[in-house]
Amino acid sequence: MRKKSMIVMIIILLLNMSLSTNFYNIGHASTQTSSADQPEIIAVHENGKTNNRLNWKLLFNQQGNTWKERAVKMRLEGGQQVNDSELKTVLSAKGISAIKSDTVDNEYILNFTQLDKPVTVEISTEILNEDNNFRLTLTTNEAGAEIKASDTYYPMIEETGRISYQEVPEAVTAPPTIISLIDKATGTVVQQQTIQPDQTSYHFTDVRKLTDDNRPVEYEVKTEPLGNYKTAITGGNIEQRYLTAVIKGTIANDFGQPLTLQFIDKATQAVIDSLTVEKDAETYVTDTLPLNDQDGQKIDYEVRAADVDGYVVELNDFNITVTKLPEEATTEEATTEETTTEEAKTDEVTTEEMSTEESKSDDVTAEETKTEELPTDEAMTEETTSEEMTTEEATTEEATTEKPTEEVKTEEITTERPATTEAQPVESSVVYTAPKFRSFRTMSLASAPVTTLAAATAYSASDYTYTSNTYENRSMKATLEGVMATDQSKIDWTMTISNDNQRYYYTSNLEDIVVSNNLNYMTSLNLTNPKYNYSTSLNVTRRSTGAYTSEFKIYPFDTTLKFSTPITNSNQSSYSLTIGGMSYAGDYPVNLTGTFTLKEKSSAPVVKPVSVYSTAVTGTAAPGATINVMKGTAQVGTATADSSGNYSVAIPKQTVGTVLSVTSTEADKRVSDSTNVTVSSSVPMIINSVYSDQTYVTGTAEPGAMVTIKNSMGAVLGSTKASPDGLYFVELYRPLIAGTVITSEAVSTIGTKTATATVLAASSTGTPGSGVTIIEPSPTQKWPYPSDSWDERGLYRNRVPQPVEYNESFQWKAAQPTSTPNEYAIDLKTQGRVASTVEPLDIVLVLDVSASMNELSVDKNKKITNMYNSVKSFVQEITKANTSTKSMVRISVVTFGSHASQPSPFETSAAAIINRLPSTTATGEEGGTFTQQALNTGIRSFENNGNKKVMIVMTDGAPTFSYLGKVGTTAKTITEFDETKIKGSGRSYSLDGNKILSYDTNQYSLRNSVVVDNNGDPTISQANKNKHDYPSVNIFSVGMDTAGGSSGATVTQMNEVLNAIASKQDNSLSVSGSSEGLNNAISKISQSISNSISNGGVTDPIGPMYDLNLGSNNVFDASDYTLTASDPALISNGKVVPVYDPTKRTITIPNLNLGKGEWVNINYKVKLRVTDDSFVENQWYPMNERTTLRATPTTADKDLRDYPIPEARATSPVYSFSFNKLSDANTPLGGATFELKDAAGKVMTQTSSSNGLVKFDNLKKGTYTLTETVAPSGYGKDSKTYTVVIASNGDIKVDGVLYSGTNVFKVINKKVLGSIEVIKHQSGDESKVLAGATFELRDSTGKVVKTMTTGTDGKVLFSELPLGSYSLVETKAPAGYQLKSTPLKVEVTSATKVVVKVANQSTASVLPNTGGIGTWLFTLFGLLMIAVSLIIRKKFA
Repeated sequence: MRKKSMIVMIIILLLNMSLSTNFYNIGHASTQTSSADQPEIIAVHENGKTNNRLNWKLLFNQQGNTWKERAVKMRLEGGQQVNDSELKTVLSAKGISAIKSDTVDNEYILNFTQLDKPVTVEISTEILNEDNNFRLTLTTNEAGAEIKASDTYYPMIEETGRISYQEVPEAVTAPPTIISLIDKATGTVVQQQTIQPDQTSYHFTDVRKLTDDNRPVEYEVKTEPLGNYKTAITGGNIEQRYLTAVIKGTIANDFGQPLTLQFIDKATQAVIDSLTVEKDAETYVTDTLPLNDQDGQKIDYEVRAADVDGYVVELNDFNITVTKLPEEATTEEATTEETTTEEAKTDEVTTEEMSTEESKSDDVTAEETKTEELPTDEAMTEETTSEEMTTEEATTEEATTEKPTEEVKTEEITTERPATTEAQPVESSVVYTAPKFRSFRTMSLASAPVTTLAAATAYSASDYTYTSNTYENRSMKATLEGVMATDQSKIDWTMTISNDNQRYYYTSNLEDIVVSNNLNYMTSLNLTNPKYNYSTSLNVTRRSTGAYTSEFKIYPFDTTLKFSTPITNSNQSSYSLTIGGMSYAGDYPVNLTGTFTLKEKSSAPVVKPVSVYSTAVTGTAAPGATINVMKGTAQVGTATADSSGNYSVAIPKQTVGTVLSVTSTEADKRVSDSTNVTVSSSVPMIINSVYSDQTYVTGTAEPGAMVTIKNSMGAVLGSTKASPDGLYFVELYRPLIAGTVITSEAVSTIGTKTATATVLAASSTGTPGSGVTIIEPSPTQKWPYPSDSWDERGLYRNRVPQPVEYNESFQWKAAQPTSTPNEYAIDLKTQGRVASTVEPLDIVLVLDVSASMNELSVDKNKKITNMYNSVKSFVQEITKANTSTKSMVRISVVTFGSHASQPSPFETSAAAIINRLPSTTATGEEGGTFTQQALNTGIRSFENNGNKKVMIVMTDGAPTFSYLGKVGTTAKTITEFDETKIKGSGRSYSLDGNKILSYDTNQYSLRNSVVVDNNGDPTISQANKNKHDYPSVNIFSVGMDTAGGSSGATVTQMNEVLNAIASKQDNSLSVSGSSEGLNNAISKISQSISNSISNGGVTDPIGPMYDLNLGSNNVFDASDYTLTASDPALISNGKVVPVYDPTKRTITIPNLNLGKGEWVNINYKVKLRVTDDSFVENQWYPMNERTTLRATPTTADKDLRDYPIPEARATSPVYSFSFNKLSDANTPLGGATFELKDAAGKVMTQTSSSNGLVKFDNLKKGTYTLTETVAPSGYGKDSKTYTVVIASNGDIKVDGVLYSGTNVFKVINKKVLGSIEVIKHQSGDESKVLAGATFELRDSTGKVVKTMTTGTDGKVLFSELPLGSYSLVETKAPAGYQLKSTPLKVEVTSATKVVVKVANQSTASVLPNTGGIGTWLFTLFGLLMIAVSLIIRKKFA
């Protein structure tokens, strides 16, 4: 008994463990993504699960608008239902009525009669089936378009496993393991964890239990490779086993002391481990060295032994010999104050004579040593020792040196070397002393290691900020400007003294001149006054507290004094000069001070990893900082960090191991410390910065990896395949909201890598040319695609990589599943590419070369240089399509300063045009700005032809010249000019009377007395006149660095000029003169004047197995698609309107006009027709037929551009076949068993329920046979075999008859009735039948069923008897026969007649009643009496 109890307990325990594990893996559910087309109108939020109920929050009219008679459809999907009465109660409290749909399960119509405020409704639904995802969807109409909102509740589970590290040496710290949980069906990384070596298990929580179509998700785990570990994964458990290498060798040690051995990685020369062997050891062995490096590459080891004075260490593979040097080869040391070298020759350094007697300093003393020549083929380098060899600590940013270090002289030192390194400034000089000789195997006896001494921090002149004050006293004003030499050798000063008193001059001198202690005083000053042609040289006299100058004269206007102060100690925190006083008509305190202050150091940039495939260095730094990338002393590239601090510096591809130094220079700060990055062979997983105005994600990944972009909920946003150089470009088709967190996942043969980024807020609109750099996609695909270039994701797949690249366009087409089964949303995107034109185009470039164009812009480049580079790029691009036989673009160039040049001839060669572009500015009197003359010259240079005409005017300043106006109602509406008379000084916007050149500078009046007091108003008048006279010319104006005004003109005045020049407001562009600003402006102009796609069109036929979603009205309208563009103006003209031809089942998009970077995207939905008779399960079906772009109306058919076509597949839909099992009395029958056999012979069995229902589920289309195998008790089996045909659309026919709706197929069973035949015969003679016998037939309850009497044939037949047990009772015997009243039991088990024979005995076979009962009774009585008498007799005797 005890034994049995123990067995039971064990079974219970095992069951409990199994159940516990299962329940442990069943996680809680959490929400997936909530989506809403217009959340201010309708929205849904899933609010978690309580016990067996789901909680939902429904939001209506969140902006509080007025609703009247609005209906919202609510639909529940998955195994859930809502209590109708509870729903109506909750809704009624909010003034909402609900009507349950008669045709669709779990669908309700919510009616809002009147609503003028936000409404929130919370409802709960009951979970009926846990193996489902649960969705609630709201649908309504807004402005004729259907909008939806939905949320989904996804059941979650937990995946867990064990992890262990095996055979890890005690001295080794095991690395963490990165574990990825992967969806086996899609290869998608669901989650990733980093497990530390002290952890023994991993747990992935909140993992999706089901796919979107409610199938169980199968997971597997993978790990990132650990270089020196072998990973084994079994049943989800992970084992990391440490790999070791064994090294052993022999030792011959004459030294007699223990030896320390080092084990070196040959590739990196890093010391991996060391081992000390005993002095008398003959062998050694180490077995704990790692087999591989951290990248998994096998380590090639070498062994080294530490140097031993007086001994030679020889290595042969891993065998070591230590032998003593010959006596004559030892080194003698002597200490003297002078060092000489006897015959110390090497192949690399020859020293004829070296005297260090003059090289002594307070900090350095060198002792003389001599080395005798060794008896070898190569001379040994002398051994030198230094005692107390120290240097001063390097100066910090704030440190100053009280006195300079004494100069160290070296005589006639010549060295042969492959390269020279420029010396860096140091605080003090140090005599290099060679280290003691080391006899490592990897070193030549003739070579010595070179030690580089760290120099003190060296600054450039640009690292300092200059500040000064101004002296003013009545008519006298003085300023001081300083310029530090780039080599920090001196500071050049300019003092300007302005005497506004034009009636007097003064005799003066400068007093109390004081310089900082790191500057020397100037020795003289050079004075000039050009107005009075006065110049002289002033002497400087030193005294204990400063210096003063000799006398000079201060004439009216400007007197300048130029002088220099040598810098005695460079790299200091500040330098200053003060002029304390000045005498003129008395002594005056001036206290004019100029100071150079070391700028604050910029913050070092953060640099992302760089691989051999990288074409850019990316990272973050301070916004606006200039990023510089160096390789050694060579600049590799430079860029500017954007407003968010992100930067990207274009670089050529680098070789593995290259070290790049990256620095950052912020505004008004000096350069930062460098951040070094080593180029690796492995491509890092990187997401480049993503902004809220862009529709794509770029980055780097392992070459060939499948890259997927997901949001924080795991929804796939797009995918592609990384290029062979590790780049990826994933098109999202629509921008993401700032703050959205996205993950980039790359799956390759080496594993899975992920990176995460947050979408940044865009600082611009994202329209090409509006300030955002146009990023062309890379990598791309040349048509056609290879057959295996798919990103397959379960039931759908897209071509990768995308886009397809053509000369004139980039083209995308991809699909994503919707919430409706077998429905897909397709994005078709077309982007213009090369800025070319399809019609003849003449362009005149009017370019400013005034003196101000030589100034530096915000990017520290000259404006003329930036203009040249941006216009050069424009010319190269826009003429790219020109050929020797056909040139569509011609360009002429006009330059202007104080005068406009003659226009160059119209040319088509980019090289010839670029040769006309100005790269230098005008100087002297030609450095003014005669904008009006330039406008006339440019617009009059156009030829009278049918070509499209464009003029681009680029200037950085306000007009300083103009023509004399004659007629006009206002100064800005002058209609007539005298072009023989020029007004203006060339320096000022205003006509202020200050005549500098020969032109009149006075203001004047027009004939109607209107005063003209500046050069801008005539220029504006001329610009407006030109636009009127030449309406066909499209004119653009580009103002460079005009935001602060120019030449005395205000910002408003400058903008007036620029706006007047341009043909329309959008053509007037005011930008910084930086390279970036000009490139953006030129880019926008390029988009406006040229298109690679001109009046093009897209033809997009729907695939034959798909239906276009046409909405509830079944008509193609704006509610059936979403059309977006890089600039809304591209599609807002009413011409770019998609059209659907239902006959051809084709969408067309006409009138596309797209230039470089401009795009249009259409999104629409199609559904795979799985109910089609020709549908084949799991066959890939293209969603479209050949989809093409015709770039222009004249593009030939052979030049049509194909789009990639997405595909989908599906499993066949399954249906239920139900029918009724009835009796012939039309009553339901339970217990009947049926077999349904498909065409392949698979048999399914079902038994009718008590209500007679038979139901076969999960049936696909096809032909089946139906057979009844077991009939209900008491009924006959239906022997017929029925043919059941299920059509693709679910229609069911049985023997050719369609059954649907209330017309339900029925199988009728007849009740089985038996019979009992009773044969009445005489006993002993069955041939003698008896008539007249009456029988009662009673059922099992005793109830009389029938009473019958035998006829002349002696028979009675009880027919139509239900099967069962009966009793046959004879109630009347035939005449002359005895009654047989004993009941007979009879079983009726089938329709077969039961025959019962009943025999009756005749009354003639016994004595008649008249003969009495016979004598036996009397005899018995007599004997009894005799016995009694005998007894009595005996008693009385």
